[in-house]
Amino acid sequence: IYTPGPTPGHIAVITPDNICHVGDAIMSPEQLAYAKLPYMQTTREAIFSMDKLHDLACDGYVAAHSGYIAPEDFSSVLNLNIQKEIDIYDALRALVNGPVEIDTLAVNFIKSLGIIRPTVLNHPGWRLSVKQRIWELVDADELILEDNTIYPIHE
Repeated sequence: IYTPGPTPGHIAVITPDNICHVGDAIMSPEQLAYAKLPYMQTTREAIFSMDKLHDLACDGYVAAHSGYIAPEDFSSVLNLNIQKEIDIYDALRALVNGPVEIDTLAVNFIKSLGIIRPTVLNHPGWRLSVKQRIWELVDADELILEDNTIYPIHE
């Protein structure tokens, strides 16, 4: 099943025993409890992929590297994953009260999660992950990007 979002060519696989291995398309509840930083490469596609998984009727699900999810719990786990992605957007929007340089916004977002370790704050991969979310908000006309500076839409 084509489930882009975590990566462009991501797939979920249903095995002959009717178990769906969703991979990075969703995280198990245990992983969601600890995950702070965004990891989806394209959030909009990830949410569409998660919605597509709602229609499956498998006998079980294996999520994001580990974690078995029973069929009766799968819909609520999908909804938790989707809500986590929406919450990231909401948190980013809330940090833009005036002009802010995009790299500063990315670092401020990471700090807002309680992450202060320099190895994480300065890691280009994590900054890029956050900036991809910012660019998605710009593409959706929810923020403005001019000369590497982000502006709220209402200014």
